This record gives sequence, C-alpha cells and structure tokens, in this order.
Amino acid sequence: MDGETFVLQNRLALSRITEVRGGRFDGATLSGNLLDLKFRIDHGGRLVAEAEGKILSPHQAHVVHIRTVDDPDAEQLAALMMIDLLIQMREEM
Repeated sequence: MDGETFVLQNRLALSRITEVRGGRFDGATLSGNLLDLKFRIDHGGRLVAEAEGKILSPHQAHVVHIRTVDDPDAEQLAALMMIDLLIQMREEM
C-alpha cells in the first residue's frame, strides 16, 4: 500500500458502511450491524477481515481476525478501516 492514495467514504444506511475509493483496494467495504459490535471487510467478493466488539469494555475494543492470509496488505487495510470506524464512533458520542 506504499504510495497509494485512497479515500474512505461513509455511506448512509441503517447499518454502518464504509467504502474504499481508489487505490489497490478500490471497492472494499466495511459493513457492520446496528449495534456496532460485528463488522466485516470485503473486497472483490472475498472476506478480508472480521471484527467483533466487546460489550462490557470501558473502551471501544474490537477483536479483529484477518481472513485473507495471502495478501500482506490486508492487515494494513483492516487496521486503517478499523481506525476510521473507531473515529466515527467516537465522534458520535
């Protein structure tokens, strides 16, 4: 992902959806449920990562599982999208 430019665009929906625009992961989406406890990142019809929030945590904590092991950039994509998610959640508080 070195030197790539992309945008994380949030879409209005009943559940949280963020889409990558541009770069190698163009079209990748992070989608979650209404309670912000379960998320998945998909790209090109493949599951890249899943995340699950902890209900009784004093902080916004999520356990992230990388499901695409053949792509070293998948971990960076998941990290960036989860950071964006946590920023969104904090701004909504």
